[in-house]
Amino acid sequence: MYQNTFLEADYYSLSSGNKSRLLSPLALIHDGLRWHIRCFNHDKNIYADFNLSRFTKAKMGKYSNVDSKDDNEWNNEVTLKLIPHPKAEHPETIKIDYEIPEDDLKEVKLKSCLVGYFIRHWHIDYSVDASGNPKAQQLHLSNREQLIEDGVTEWAFRD
Repeated sequence: MYQNTFLEADYYSLSSGNKSRLLSPLALIHDGLRWHIRCFNHDKNIYADFNLSRFTKAKMGKYSNVDSKDDNEWNNEVTLKLIPHPKAEHPETIKIDYEIPEDDLKEVKLKSCLVGYFIRHWHIDYSVDASGNPKAQQLHLSNREQLIEDGVTEWAFRD
């Protein structure tokens, strides 16, 4: 990353298995469980995250002029609006656990590309109709549609 070089890597993905890729690494990310590297994927012409444990081979290449300032999801900051789950039996307990203010709204600012990790790590119900289990998902995302309009990708809201 600090040398601004390409990375020629063999990487296992859930969608395509083991495949060689040409990447430009830009940042390290920890999602609360695993380490990822944010890269520009030259094969698909997109910015994406790659789980570090899935790399099987990597070789440093030549200079890359890719810059994170061109990564809209990395540079776009969004605000998640979290409320106690509407179907929770005792929302006051959830408010204590998550330090939710009296207005019943906790705001969390994140880079757009990190929203999916945060939702999963915090077990947030992001369904439109709050259909998740309030005992397993004590918080509900109240501004899902706004986040999508603000550029959060659909993968953040997939099971």
